[in-house]
Amino acid sequence: MENNEMLFETGLLTQVEDAGYPMVGLYFDFPERDFSEYFSLNLEENHSVDINILEASIDRYVHFGYTSVLENELVDLMLDDTSLLDEPMDVPDDVELNSITGILSNAEEVTSSDLPGEFYIQTEEEITEVFPYYITERIAEANGSSVVAIYVQRTVNTIHSFEVQ
Repeated sequence: MENNEMLFETGLLTQVEDAGYPMVGLYFDFPERDFSEYFSLNLEENHSVDINILEASIDRYVHFGYTSVLENELVDLMLDDTSLLDEPMDVPDDVELNSITGILSNAEEVTSSDLPGEFYIQTEEEITEVFPYYITERIAEANGSSVVAIYVQRTVNTIHSFEVQ
């Protein structure tokens, strides 16, 4: 799903993980369907929920509304066959890698917030891919240059409403 349609679910909250304020990772089990799933929650966007409420909700059923989108996760970013990343991401051999070659844009400034910035790569055919990432000085210096991005696509589930049962 690649839109912002709100979905609703009830699951057993099994784990709360600090993902760097204001983000929190939540793991839910869905025993009746025999699977588990990871969701993220931005505490700044959900003022009715705090870390104490989340931790007190472990091992309880929670009804929540969320969106699910496909997002590009950067593995490496290359300029003239040289990585612009301090540490390219390790991925298992069985993970499908994608790549795009094009002009890097929207990376003029180093990310100074707790949340990642966002840069774009546009091909000659005017296909644009968006990458959420903490923009470093090396990436900012490459803004406007032709680069190669190697990436994977992953589903990002973001909780927007939260109610303990």
